[in-house]
Amino acid sequence: TNDNPVLREHQVQLGLYKVDKQRNSIQSRSLPVTVRGPETKVPSLAGEEQPSLVFPNLGDWGYVKVQLDPVSLDTLSAHLRLFEDPFLKSMLWQTLWDMARDATLPLNEYAELLRNHLPGEQDRRIVSQVSATAIETLNILFRLQPSSARALEQYGNYLESMAWQQVNASETGSDLQKLWLDTYAAM
Repeated sequence: TNDNPVLREHQVQLGLYKVDKQRNSIQSRSLPVTVRGPETKVPSLAGEEQPSLVFPNLGDWGYVKVQLDPVSLDTLSAHLRLFEDPFLKSMLWQTLWDMARDATLPLNEYAELLRNHLPGEQDRRIVSQVSATAIETLNILFRLQPSSARALEQYGNYLESMAWQQVNASETGSDLQKLWLDTYAAM
């Protein structure tokens, strides 16, 4: 950042993912990389086919804010639900939210990701994390009115309806049902 222009060397783990569309699954591998300076080349990947998703902070090794490339964003847009590891999925959702907050991912695209991938999520921690960002998305759209009125109506109505559907779809009395009910009430 401009506040702290010093780039320190640190080690991260690259997560490299390929979507297998025929099997509806994700193939993955990881590669430790030492980051030096504003750009780091990874010679061991030269000549390889581009992965569907590159996540440069697998396992949260680095103190970094991740910004995904367009190919990785397209992959998550279509296949986020295929990622099964809860820690990775949480980090992917956090990266998407950070990008939306930083205006490098349009808020309406983030709202579409919520629309397409949050329903049916069964991990309570991920639902808690992501539903909080859904509420904040609506709050931001509310503050941006009148220019965001159409998006607020569209996504607000959808997210409220989705939360209520999840309340009804969740096991009666479960923590997940309570979480969805709290989300619905906050919208």
